[in-house]
This record gives sequence, structure tokens and C-alpha cells, in this order.
Amino acid sequence: MELKFRNITKCGEQIYKDFLKFHNKRFGKKEAFNLFIMLVFIIYIIAFNVKNHNFIFVIIFLAICLLGFFAYKVYHRETVADKEMKSSKVQNKDEFIFNFYNMYFEIIRNNKKQRVWYVKLYRVYQDNIHFYFYLDETHAYIMNKEGFVKGNLEEFKEFISKRCLLKYRKEK
Repeated sequence: MELKFRNITKCGEQIYKDFLKFHNKRFGKKEAFNLFIMLVFIIYIIAFNVKNHNFIFVIIFLAICLLGFFAYKVYHRETVADKEMKSSKVQNKDEFIFNFYNMYFEIIRNNKKQRVWYVKLYRVYQDNIHFYFYLDETHAYIMNKEGFVKGNLEEFKEFISKRCLLKYRKEK
């Protein structure tokens, strides 16, 4: 296979903070909608049980819901973000080499290669500074636009938009 593009991106705290900001902006509405659906369901359960005079159940149910909400929103999300921020790739400012071919791209980090086929990507987003290659809704590779050592940015935008036709999005 012929190498079409090569990009070298150094991972660091700022790149990860940019990713968190982008991800929350992009997927925050979906999370808010899911929370709204859950609230409607909880209100229905509470109303049904108040109507049937099951007040003890309502109190216990509300306490469990509040604890679950707190555990997920505060503890789980913060620990995942903190764990990633303290990871070796961020702290050591690891270098990621992205090699792009016709059907797939490779990511090389610490002499370990990972091949990702374009058809397996969940989405590809672009903002002013980075490309985000999402493997699913929560995991993504971040590539800096300024890191091209083979090819240029304009050619790459055209290339990736053709390879990921329905998955490619440009964000403002």
C-alpha cells in the first residue's frame, strides 16, 4: 500500500482538554436528552406510587436515584477524565504517528501499530485545531492539523471526506 499522508501529533494536557471540551459540546445534548427521558420515567414511578400511598417506597426510590445520579455525574465522569489526564500518554507527551493509506490508517505509538479501517470508524470530526477519529461514542484518536509531514491539510480534508463519506463532520 502506498502511504498517502503522515501526521505526527504529540499528546499533552492541552490536546486532551481540547478533546473534552469538544466532546462535551458535541455529545452533551444527547446526554441531556437521556437524562430528560429518565426524569420523566422517575416522575411517572413516583406519581404512581404516591397515588397508591407507597410513601416509603417513594422516599427510598428518590434516595437511590439521587445517589445514582451523583455517582455517575460527579464521581464516574471526573475519575475517567482524571485517569486519562494522568495517563502516561498525556503526562509523557507521547508522540502519535498517523499513516494514512487508501483503505485504512495506522497509528504508531511507542513502536506499537494499530490499524483502523475507515469503514469501522464511528465518526470523524474536524474543528479549527484537530481531527477527531471516533471509534465509538466515547473513544477517539486526536490528530493535530499542524502535524503533517507528508501531504497537506487541504488535500487531507478532501481525502478523508471521500473515505468517510457519511461519517465526516466539520464543526465550528
